[in-house]
Amino acid sequence: MNAGVRSVAPIDYVDRWRRLVAARDEQGRRLDRLHGRPDPWAGDRAARFRQMTTRPGASDPLVDLVRPLVGPDSSVLDVGAGAGRHVLPLAPLVSKVTAVEPSGHASPT
Repeated sequence: MNAGVRSVAPIDYVDRWRRLVAARDEQGRRLDRLHGRPDPWAGDRAARFRQMTTRPGASDPLVDLVRPLVGPDSSVLDVGAGAGRHVLPLAPLVSKVTAVEPSGHASPT
């Protein structure tokens, strides 16, 4: 080994992603219980989310990053699409969109 060069352990990115998703889900469940919400999309939460993510002129950093990289021949895959926050603004720019949302609570209307 070269002097001054450290060995870097390999990263299991799939496991890391799973742990991040599980931690986010647990945080949401904990906060929903804290606020007395049995259903995370109950009440007007889903409507507020949709309004927030579809308002004219709204900018999303991920969409702004991806927009110049896609074109009429592109396909977009959004895993964990929720209400379509990212794919809805990209859909008119590409030929195909696949949105996957495992939660039964977040479906676009």
